[in-house]
Amino acid sequence: MWNRRETTCPRRRLNRRRRKLGYNTEQMIAVDPNIVRRIIGSAGLILAYSLSTWRIIKSNPGDRFIECSSITVMVFVLTMAVIRIRYFPDWVLESLQVLLYLMTFLSIFFMFQQGYRALIRRKTR
Repeated sequence: MWNRRETTCPRRRLNRRRRKLGYNTEQMIAVDPNIVRRIIGSAGLILAYSLSTWRIIKSNPGDRFIECSSITVMVFVLTMAVIRIRYFPDWVLESLQVLLYLMTFLSIFFMFQQGYRALIRRKTR
């Protein structure tokens, strides 16, 4: 004679096993397709900005304001990309934010330094 449990749907048997494990494997296996699209889009944006930053730095050697502000904008774009990824560690985001604040203040310092030097040169001529 057939056992009623053996004739049940295999999916039901799997669901019974999953309940015993304490988690839903369907939820763990499912990947949100938007995550992949976001990661690829963010990586492309970061790559494009990195290349343009490299060209700006090479065309203006020794200009610390341009170098620092370009890197600041790149860190900002990277921080925005990390914010868009849901399951990214918090310590990475916090570290990027601290780096962004430091780079912003450093860029402002170099901007004022460059402006001061320009005023001094203008007065001496």
